[in-house]
Amino acid sequence: MRAILKLNANDTIAPLNVFVKHATDVRDVFDGLGDDAIQVYPNPSWGDVVVTMQLARPEDVRIAIYNSRGQLVQHVHKGFLMPGRLTFPASVALSGSYICVVHAGGQMFQKNFSVVR
Repeated sequence: MRAILKLNANDTIAPLNVFVKHATDVRDVFDGLGDDAIQVYPNPSWGDVVVTMQLARPEDVRIAIYNSRGQLVQHVHKGFLMPGRLTFPASVALSGSYICVVHAGGQMFQKNFSVVR
């Protein structure tokens, strides 16, 4: 059985015929799931939310929550993560609209959610 690999412009064959794949977009970092790779639920919530993501490879990840004015409300996570399905609890005290921003692999995702108290 042969594996077929899609080569991109940045991919290389290293010495000893070791294939080196470089991530070229967020689908590589998030297992090809695109916008569905990151979820914030429940939405709307009473203040406590859960941020989940499916990470395809080890990566430095930053997760933060901002209010509708663009002010930082909470740093949910900042650091290196291993691949897999990851879950992070977060809490917001005031009613309103919020944006969960995830930076990983040189890409950024935003998910909007609301808090109703």
